[in-house]
Amino acid sequence: CIDGKCTCHLGDQSGHWTGESCDACADGYHGTECADICQSGTTVGQQCRCDAGWAGFGCAVECAGGSAVPCSGHGSCDSGSTGTGSCVCSEGYAGTACATVCPGGVTTPRSGHG
Repeated sequence: CIDGKCTCHLGDQSGHWTGESCDACADGYHGTECADICQSGTTVGQQCRCDAGWAGFGCAVECAGGSAVPCSGHGSCDSGSTGTGSCVCSEGYAGTACATVCPGGVTTPRSGHG
């Protein structure tokens, strides 16, 4: 503290801290030392909470199909800070980003034969 005003450390070596007691990560950083970048998320305390359509450590992995329409709107993305960004396709859709309609279409996937 200098002249009654305290300033939190902000640097790659000492972390990017904020808050009245310098006990929370500055916006855009996360981790125990507040030195890890929170790329596509919101910092809450020392955690990086991923925006929709983003996954992985620091929310650096975009869900398949893009963050605007994850999984092409035909599945769910394994999102969040521990997610992989992979899609689990809805019935009748296939592919990495669930963009392929299965043979037989959405109403009768695989033409009812498998």
